[in-house]
Amino acid sequence: MLSDPLLPPNSSCMRAVRALAFVATLCCAMAAEQTCRKVPFTLLGSGGVGAALLKAIVGARELHDTAYGLRFCAKAVCDSSAVAKGSDGELSDEAIAAILEHKAGGGKLADLVLSGVTITAKPADASTADFLTSLQKDGGMLVDCTATEDTIPALMATAAAGGRVVSANKKPFSSDYSAFKVVSSK
Repeated sequence: MLSDPLLPPNSSCMRAVRALAFVATLCCAMAAEQTCRKVPFTLLGSGGVGAALLKAIVGARELHDTAYGLRFCAKAVCDSSAVAKGSDGELSDEAIAAILEHKAGGGKLADLVLSGVTITAKPADASTADFLTSLQKDGGMLVDCTATEDTIPALMATAAAGGRVVSANKKPFSSDYSAFKVVSSK
């Protein structure tokens, strides 16, 4: 079981790390090769829980590689103002550190200028739900570390497209059951 001495064992972040590792392990179990597998994900929410998750992932790179044969790759990190994507498809550890420093200082991703990172601001006339849903076109892994119901359409679209959803956010799972019944019946 994954653990981190800096995180309480039952914290939202630690639960998200464990869930992310579990989903990634399932994905890797389906692969025949025993080489290090990249596990790309998009992170919704770069506040306290999202930042702690990114720090835990970057800090445990060697453990993930040696114990699980995995490399978690942040394709994109989002806040309510924008999405930050790695220009080559993956955010480097240095870019993640710069994003976390910017956010810790109270900055919004829409205001970030960083080499090797493409920032796409949320259009003023778009709802947060529509903006987040538009980010996940490939059905990959979506990690929700927000505290909003605005992520529900993006989570549903990802699941419907055959992608994986990991969440530390309780709000989507306490919403209207009929929405989740549609996805689970497929």
